[in-house]
Amino acid sequence: MSPTVGIPEGGMSNFASNAVIFSSLDPDTVLFHVNYASETPPTSPVTVTVGFDTAALSSFNAGSSTKYEKLPDSTFSFTSSQVTINPNTRMAEIPIVFYPDKIDPLKNYMFPIAVKDASGATIQSNFNTIYLHTIGNPLSGLYSVTGTRTNYNGPVGGDIASVNDLSGTSPKLASPVDPQTIVIDYANLGGAGWQYAITYDGTNISVEPNDVMSGGIAPGSFKAYSITYDPVKKQIHVKTEYTNTSGNARLVEETFTHL
Repeated sequence: MSPTVGIPEGGMSNFASNAVIFSSLDPDTVLFHVNYASETPPTSPVTVTVGFDTAALSSFNAGSSTKYEKLPDSTFSFTSSQVTINPNTRMAEIPIVFYPDKIDPLKNYMFPIAVKDASGATIQSNFNTIYLHTIGNPLSGLYSVTGTRTNYNGPVGGDIASVNDLSGTSPKLASPVDPQTIVIDYANLGGAGWQYAITYDGTNISVEPNDVMSGGIAPGSFKAYSITYDPVKKQIHVKTEYTNTSGNARLVEETFTHL
């Protein structure tokens, strides 16, 4: 077959996996690749040029109820618009750096990148474009935190071993999973990957532990006593309980205020 070049992470079939979700406000580097597909690898260097695909953004918006704006230039750094696939290899890596502190978390942004030229090789049609995008969510963003984690020896209501002040965990970043769901660090256990998954549809709000937290507590022990959202104050209040694998209960009450 004749050689073709494309982006293996690209194409509409990979759209969901190309959502860029930030765990902090620090610069975040996303890597993607260009691939040389043929029976044998190239015997000479293949220069591949990639760039923003205006048509892909327009075409997506024309066929979708969810509309995306082009990611503003100030929110990312994309300097490797030309890379080389070396002889006897098939792939080259391309970085793009995002600056989450400059991205409006309420908006849907997209920056589709396509192969523009591949030293004469045929450009693949299905995997030519990678649809890097961010998800807008009304609860996304940075929050200050107040609250406590009360640690019991045994069940809630028994002997209190200690109480942790959670104000020192501020600020916390709420990252969108989809337009209605965010994840945000749980109590003082974000470093262990524990997070709330909070879903808000504009009227109703609910909370669940993420998979990491669920796997680290006694099965079925998570309880949500209450969760509320005040859209005027932009404030989430949540009170939950879980039992650790040693059989000791933890009562956590947090108030998140959007900064």
